[in-house]
Amino acid sequence: MSTSTSELLYTLPQGRNQLKELHERPELVAQTLEEHQEAIEKISKLGLRPLSPMLKVTIWGLRLYVLFMVVVVIVSAIQNV
Repeated sequence: MSTSTSELLYTLPQGRNQLKELHERPELVAQTLEEHQEAIEKISKLGLRPLSPMLKVTIWGLRLYVLFMVVVVIVSAIQNV
């Protein structure tokens, strides 16, 4: 049974011993970095999902609400001065 490199890294002792262990096993670091790079490539290939029309309306509604509340706060601050 194969153990992933991330599991191997988490089982290493913590602190200075971990750095020494990683220094002695550069292949472990290289393999972990390769796995990380592969994961990044897979994520970048996915791209962005299109937003549904309802979600777009909701986002724009929230933006308008925030602008409205900013105006309310400014008017309230001016009236209290």
